[in-house]
Amino acid sequence: MTPITDETKIARAIKRSRQSLPPEPKVVDIRYKPYVDSRGGEDSLQVWIVLDEGVTLERGAGGALNDIARLIDDSLQSEGIPLFPYTRFAKKSELEAAGIDV
Repeated sequence: MTPITDETKIARAIKRSRQSLPPEPKVVDIRYKPYVDSRGGEDSLQVWIVLDEGVTLERGAGGALNDIARLIDDSLQSEGIPLFPYTRFAKKSELEAAGIDV
C-alpha cells in the first residue's frame, strides 16, 4: 500500500510528534497502520493515540485532543505524506477490551 520510503517518513513524523506532545493529557504511545478509507477506497492512515490509564477527560477536553491530532497531521504533512490520518484516542485497556489490535 505505502512504499517503504513513505513508511520511513511516516515513522519519522510520528517520532517528531511524540517529542512535541503537551504534558496533558498524558500520551503513552502513538500507533499507526495503513488504512483504506471505506467510503472512497483511498489510502490513508489509522492513528491511535494511546492515553495513560490515569487520564480522565473532562468536559471541554476536546481542544487538547484536537491539538494532538493537528500536531500529528502537521508532522505528516511536513514529511510530504499525503495520507489522511484517521485519528482515534483510547487507553490501552480500552483497546484490549474492544479487541482492537494496532
